[in-house]
Amino acid sequence: MTGLILHPLRLKALTEGRLSVLRVPSKKQPAATAEFHHLDCVCNAVFTDGTVIPAPYAPGDYFVKEAWAIATDFGYCTDRIFYKASYVNGGIYDDVKKWQSARSMPEEHARYILTLGPPVPCRLGEVDVSAMQQEGVFASLMQDPCDMAKQIKHKYRDQWNQIYGKKHPWLPELWTWGFPVTWRKR
Repeated sequence: MTGLILHPLRLKALTEGRLSVLRVPSKKQPAATAEFHHLDCVCNAVFTDGTVIPAPYAPGDYFVKEAWAIATDFGYCTDRIFYKASYVNGGIYDDVKKWQSARSMPEEHARYILTLGPPVPCRLGEVDVSAMQQEGVFASLMQDPCDMAKQIKHKYRDQWNQIYGKKHPWLPELWTWGFPVTWRKR
């Protein structure tokens, strides 16, 4: 099984049960005038101008790679695994220097398995509020109900830029891949 690294914001949404779609930017972009036509039999997006863009992931199971450490690294006499995402913001291990990179996590230490469904390509500007909520972005319950959609859109744009902004900043014309997600504990 292949590993998949999730940004801590996505990992938090996953563990809180708020993530049902994983959206990632398409590394290759079609011409500005091209429109999505169909997916071929191996999940490549075929556009009206003939451009074919492969999906970054195939549908199937992936283990979630995250920052981790073995308890013996902290002086315990056990081989229990600690996950950094569980100790963020006030956790007792926030300043530990022995966290291992998510890239180095072996499959046997993963605590979650993601199942990705068939990808759906779309422009970032076409993602509506309900799709943003499927990606784990919600408005504050204290927000005026008339402003909730606006707040969700603003939070979504901020989150997108926090995760992908260096290479793929939020632009309405940016093509993305949306994968339906289910998950389970290992």
